[in-house]
Amino acid sequence: MISAYRRAEPRWIDGAVSEESDGLYLQALGLPAGWANSAVPMRHLPDAEARLREARQWFADRGLTMSVNVEDGYPEVEAAARTLGLERGPPRRGMVREPLPVPSVPSPGIPLRRAVAEDREAVATAQAAGFGMTIEFARLLQPESKFDSVTILLAVDGDAPAGTAEIFIHDGIAGIGGVCTIPSHRGLGLGRELMVESIRVAADAGCEKVCLFAAEGTDGFYRALGFRPAYSERTWSPPGTAPE
Repeated sequence: MISAYRRAEPRWIDGAVSEESDGLYLQALGLPAGWANSAVPMRHLPDAEARLREARQWFADRGLTMSVNVEDGYPEVEAAARTLGLERGPPRRGMVREPLPVPSVPSPGIPLRRAVAEDREAVATAQAAGFGMTIEFARLLQPESKFDSVTILLAVDGDAPAGTAEIFIHDGIAGIGGVCTIPSHRGLGLGRELMVESIRVAADAGCEKVCLFAAEGTDGFYRALGFRPAYSERTWSPPGTAPE
């Protein structure tokens, strides 16, 4: 599922390009973040260092620096990334559950709706505050074309955006991302409700599995909603890469 998400992601970002060859997927979103311009091994690479050096040139030809997103279990790729001077980032855990039964949680009473392209600024505003990123970066993550292929839930309290969640569906698998609440609305249960509604979207679409990435230290939140660990990955990035 995560590989499917990566292959689809360039369709949502204006000017993005990607290429896949012999088990190595190259994704250049052109965004100022380590994870956005990365080489992703899809299988073991016996000649990992040589392959990553070639990949680094592919990014350099486009005026970009390369990071490497790698799942646990690819020691030859991690060794090659270290040799190339990349720095090992914190783990992100891939978690999965079946969409049914949909969990039940108390509602904080903040309306949720499916966002449309006209909500781009509201979605970006919520994600900038929720993730601590710049509004300029958040806007880049929400091109108009994205709203045609991704279900984006938007919580609005009065006239103010309060939280978001994004659901990507491919071949019967739903991937959830972009889940956030703004600082003033944390502790109310809004994040749990966004997650439950995301699972409901997957269930209504007839999906077989729901998956997501859990940042370090957030496993408990997702376990309480029925998710279980499946694997973990890290981003190896050039020193000083913008952390958006």
